[in-house]
Amino acid sequence: NGSVDGSKEYLLNQDDCDVYESRGDFKSANSGIYWKNVIIERNKDATWVLSVDIDELAVYDGWPELTIDDFASHCSDASLSAVTALMLDMYSFDPLLEGKNPQDSTDLINDFPYFDGTGYRKFTHHHWRRNKFPRQIIEGGPSKRLSSGKNANWLAKTPFLLKQNIYFLDPHTVVPIDFNFSKPLIALLHFRFTGELSEKIKKVQNQGYSDGSVKIYKMFGSHLENARSFSLKYEFSERFTMPKQLVDKGLLA
Repeated sequence: NGSVDGSKEYLLNQDDCDVYESRGDFKSANSGIYWKNVIIERNKDATWVLSVDIDELAVYDGWPELTIDDFASHCSDASLSAVTALMLDMYSFDPLLEGKNPQDSTDLINDFPYFDGTGYRKFTHHHWRRNKFPRQIIEGGPSKRLSSGKNANWLAKTPFLLKQNIYFLDPHTVVPIDFNFSKPLIALLHFRFTGELSEKIKKVQNQGYSDGSVKIYKMFGSHLENARSFSLKYEFSERFTMPKQLVDKGLLA
């Protein structure tokens, strides 16, 4: 969708990738969901579908030794049709304005190794049908911590599809909606707090982000304006080593 970060060129140089591109409007395409569902429909015979953004890394219990194909087989053997995920914001202890750009990193986990070790809450809206919010809610991480709970930060996502006739409703949920309520088995390590954050804050309002996301990025922009040394480091920051530690914390099933 017109990315200029080098990802398109990288993918075109791989010998095992089909690359689809759209120059259409991201917002009017329901945050790109219309395009994504067309690609799923064109590849109906796929054994599984994993949808991740360029700044996300999918990990799960047994990763990286357990391949994604073997993980999918385990999930299918457990009669799962789709797998939900926890989005886990990753960061370094450097001031945000001095963070490394992703293009300059050879190991994102090494350069942005920390996450909030506590402060997460999982629940479901009692009247989720009335609220048109067909998913579980997981809150937490730096956005929730720094906004004093004023800004919603939805960390639940359903990115892994194991059967046919499952499609995306929005960037975080699928239909049939039953599949959005299972316990997360995947963590999407989210590398958005990099040296590109200040540029992203400037652009975010014009790129089809949800109102909640715009508020969150504005909040971080305010922190950066008030203190150039602003960092996400706090007393419960924890270094990521392996997905098993997320299982032990109860963040992943």
